[in-house]
Amino acid sequence: MADILIVDDNPIMHRTLSVIMRKIGHQAIVAHGGEQALTILASTPVRLAIIDMNMPGMGGLELLEKIRASESGNRLPVVFLTGSGQKSDQQSALALGADGFLNKPVSSHQLRDLINQLLDRGE
Repeated sequence: MADILIVDDNPIMHRTLSVIMRKIGHQAIVAHGGEQALTILASTPVRLAIIDMNMPGMGGLELLEKIRASESGNRLPVVFLTGSGQKSDQQSALALGADGFLNKPVSSHQLRDLINQLLDRGE
């Protein structure tokens, strides 16, 4: 079981992704935005982060930049899960070091497969 950080400003996504994480054998740690995510990352070891692209305050791309700038952030797999269908958003996220990019709605199988792939790669 791995601790997975979920960063999204939508409470429905928190609940949905938390249920999916439990079903696939992982524990969700929820952050309501970028600032809270950075606070959690500073004190809690997580194995992977799932980040929404568009959030009030600090958006997903800015959060990814801050994660990658931190000492341990280069090793943390980061996946974007977003409603943005913009190809440019995907390209920007991958250029900044995202390990994956999925569009909402996403199937639990698709999310599980990507999470397992990234966690296996890190072991």
